[in-house]
Amino acid sequence: MRDCWKTARLDGLLLWPYKKAILLALLLPIAFAAINRSLLTGVSFAMCFAAMTTGYPFFLAEKNRMERLYAMLPVRKSAVVAGRYIGVLLLGVAALGISLAAQPLVLRAFGEKVSAADVAGAAVAGALLFALYTVFQLPGYYRFGFLRGRIFMYIPVAGFLATLLLLSRAPAVSLFFAQTVGGSPAPFVALALALVAGMYAASLACSIQVVKNKALEWERQIDKNGFYCAGSGSPARRGDSPAQPALPQEADAKRTQRQTRGKVTARRQAANGGLPSAPAEKGQSPNHKPFLY
Repeated sequence: MRDCWKTARLDGLLLWPYKKAILLALLLPIAFAAINRSLLTGVSFAMCFAAMTTGYPFFLAEKNRMERLYAMLPVRKSAVVAGRYIGVLLLGVAALGISLAAQPLVLRAFGEKVSAADVAGAAVAGALLFALYTVFQLPGYYRFGFLRGRIFMYIPVAGFLATLLLLSRAPAVSLFFAQTVGGSPAPFVALALALVAGMYAASLACSIQVVKNKALEWERQIDKNGFYCAGSGSPARRGDSPAQPALPQEADAKRTQRQTRGKVTARRQAANGGLPSAPAEKGQSPNHKPFLY
């Protein structure tokens, strides 16, 4: 577990130069809630923005080629993946907490009534929406990378538009969250937490399997190109180990090198009157030809 927190902290340090953009993404939904005069809509918008920022670590790691760094770390691949999930969860909790603390105050300042039931319903809806967005995004980023998997960045946008359409066409949904969840929040909160935990557990297992499959594919590609991974993890040539015999083309190349060296040696002996060349003196080039009188 300690390794997971270390990798999560590494992602946090990686994102620290972009703290202003992330803070803007967390505060902008407050203005959106004031415009729409709806806490549920504002929280949904906040979860959409927070989920869109989950691609930042993948983008920065891919841009700076940090796969080598992660491969050199003395931690398991599952710990690296779990650390990134922890970072995403912390971001979601921060976005939900800021929204539930600031948006009701702004709405009350504009004359809107916001009860505890509204806050509880918005909290449950926000947690479910954020989990629903990110459990599909993260395995997609791990499988395709950020550049090839940029389409996963727009999953929160599609989800928010669908939520906005649902709330505008069916106002009873908002009323249900406010009355039913707010009337007895404990069972609904427990159910929401169980659903979120189950979704993240399945998503985490999927991401770990994707990372392991990519590592195996990378090793096969290295082996196909004439390299193999030694026990220490460092690449080595085939033929350096009895378990990895040399490929036919490598054997031919070595045979050609030996024949070339033999021809060079024969020419030197012929130039020296059939005698073997004397060893090179200190500071003298091994290719130095002695002067014949």
